[in-house]
Amino acid sequence: MQLISPRRVQHWAKSYKDRAAKLIEEGKMHASGLRSIEHSKQAGLWDFMADVDRLEVPQDLQDGLDKVPGASDFFHRINDSSKRFVLRWLKLAKTEKTRTARIQQLAELSGKGEKLKGS
Repeated sequence: MQLISPRRVQHWAKSYKDRAAKLIEEGKMHASGLRSIEHSKQAGLWDFMADVDRLEVPQDLQDGLDKVPGASDFFHRINDSSKRFVLRWLKLAKTEKTRTARIQQLAELSGKGEKLKGS
């Protein structure tokens, strides 16, 4: 038996959406889970990370990488899970200042052939 606890209100990664779809298909999704999904869709959280799941590099990140020699080539060669980690970290920046600082940090690390710690 697997414990399924209530979700916090947050974005839904593809893996969570796939799990929810399987539970619905098997008739195992509780009404509270269906309400959580509906709430997330109405709040715009259901598809919030869709671009990250598709590994789409935002233009401002690409521009930042292009400014540092070798950064773009390195970034585009890292594995998908590391790239997804970085894109999620960038997307969750709460302010434009933070996002800009993160892009600069990513470009500098990529230019040196290094990945972000934790990725």
